[in-house]
Amino acid sequence: MNRHSDKIQVCLPVYNGSQFIRDTLETLLNQSYSDLEILVLDDASTDDTYEILQEFAAHDARLTLHRNDQNRGILFSRNRLFELADARYVALADADDLFESHRLEEQLAYLKKHDLGMVSCAYSAFGEREFDFYPPEKHDDIHAYMLLYNVILNPGVMLDRAKVALTNVLVDSRYRGAADYDSWLRLLNKTRVGCVPKKLVRYRIHKEQESSDNFLRQQNAHLRILSREYQALGLAYSQDALKVLIWPHLYADSLSIDQLKEVGIYVKTLFSDMDRIQLPMKSALSFAIDIRYKGISRRYAAKGLFFYVRYAGLKRLFSGRNMGFSFVYDCLFRK
Repeated sequence: MNRHSDKIQVCLPVYNGSQFIRDTLETLLNQSYSDLEILVLDDASTDDTYEILQEFAAHDARLTLHRNDQNRGILFSRNRLFELADARYVALADADDLFESHRLEEQLAYLKKHDLGMVSCAYSAFGEREFDFYPPEKHDDIHAYMLLYNVILNPGVMLDRAKVALTNVLVDSRYRGAADYDSWLRLLNKTRVGCVPKKLVRYRIHKEQESSDNFLRQQNAHLRILSREYQALGLAYSQDALKVLIWPHLYADSLSIDQLKEVGIYVKTLFSDMDRIQLPMKSALSFAIDIRYKGISRRYAAKGLFFYVRYAGLKRLFSGRNMGFSFVYDCLFRK
């Protein structure tokens, strides 16, 4: 018998999720940590999702079912679930993902051990693409990488509401497409955050996901969020250069000489700003930017090496892995 005294509430929004919802619920109801309640909010589904949910609720009292009177969208539903939750510990889940049986138990133990306000985890992606992702584990490293791109898996989040105010986790509709990213960045400025270095979620990738179908909206929201964050930290902000650093697979292969210079000048400015401000996450952010800048420079062979040395400097080159020799070799000899 489970003798845990700290109840966990799992917030699960769903809309027309009949294809996957059974498997998702089974992985949540079969958690090793049994002192839990699953708050499910159906967003006025038009398929048989609600009937499936009623079936599960009738057989397991740990599932509490709610329903919107009309379709209100994922952001409204997420916020409503946060408002319905009243337990100290709240975990997030999406209706198309799968969860390892020890997810909640391990995350709660990690949250308490490190005295954190929020924790996420590593995950394995499956479906249209398959890969494993291990985010940074410590707060400053997470914050640094979040200043480029999102490393916090939304359906892998657990919160300690004794340390996290409701206003800091409600999603903002102005950032639709990157609203979770906005929430986690705001939260990083309010509480300590960590990541369990184990794959506790199986994250399903499929065409129906909003982030896959609305990349431009997601990208624009992402950049508006970073504009706010960089300004607050006192870091220079260049939308064009950041787009190349964040999404090199989309923008780094066709840069003109002037654009390549602009990226280099911006990177040099960021390094200078970090030295001046002495950011807590300076080391991790410098490393993340340097890795991205090296990846861009490699694409331009000797020309890229020249600009890297010009703007990042020889000292940074020689302080890297293998003293930068593999990077120099790639630029000069690899096609």
